[in-house]
Amino acid sequence: MSLLAIQLRTLFVLAGTGRIERENDPDRSLGPRLWLAGCASGNVMVIRCDVDDEVAAEIAALALAEPAFTTWNRPPRNLDRYIDLLCRDAPVPQKTLGLIYRLPHRLRYASHVELIDDQSDEGRRLSEFLLSHANQG
Repeated sequence: MSLLAIQLRTLFVLAGTGRIERENDPDRSLGPRLWLAGCASGNVMVIRCDVDDEVAAEIAALALAEPAFTTWNRPPRNLDRYIDLLCRDAPVPQKTLGLIYRLPHRLRYASHVELIDDQSDEGRRLSEFLLSHANQG
């Protein structure tokens, strides 16, 4: 569950209240009105700042009673109730359900390609070449 909490803090900029202010992206996207993620050890939930406080409190109470997510193909038990509550403020244009994957660190990939970065001589030369040819169509 600690990884879900890290993902929450990575995906969103949170207001001082702990609610979603916006997404943590260059476009400063609005973010979802409710984000609920879970695993066998528990669930993590956060609500956007502009959701009415009473609605947010009802959703939070429901989320606390939500069973841990242990199967990938079963939606949250209270999904319809979350949507009903959120519809008090504004229509819910979409609901998105998906999986979150934990990827291994230092994944090995067999390749004969030499990797370069902008700190190497080769990388600096490539960057200069690309910049000099970027506006040539």
